[in-house]
Amino acid sequence: KHDEHKHDEHKHNEHKGDKDHAHLAEDLKKIASIFEFVRLPDSAECVQKKIDQSVRDVVLDRETSGDSGHKDVVIEADLTCGHPDKVTSFDFGPAFERFDDLAMIQVEGLVGDQSLSDSLTRERVLTSI
Repeated sequence: KHDEHKHDEHKHNEHKGDKDHAHLAEDLKKIASIFEFVRLPDSAECVQKKIDQSVRDVVLDRETSGDSGHKDVVIEADLTCGHPDKVTSFDFGPAFERFDDLAMIQVEGLVGDQSLSDSLTRERVLTSI
């Protein structure tokens, strides 16, 4: 219940993050395809089997960081590819084009028997296996 505490004990706008979190979570539910964020070679013939989205708050010291509104969005997808040997790179350009405030993408994955771990930015949107 919202009124269980006195509002004069803290800044009233601390609840703004709750609304932002809910709004972002709703927007994420509208994302039906990982291919809205990443391009794979067409020749790999990949199809999405599953996608899950979540929002995680990043806990930071608000007094020193000034970044109290930071959120991590986690998108997990399972793909099956007709020609997995053709999956040699992932282009995350579409994600950066879609979200102006996106700063970095942490990529973790498994392609066949090869693991992938990389950090991408607007300056470097492509990762290779």
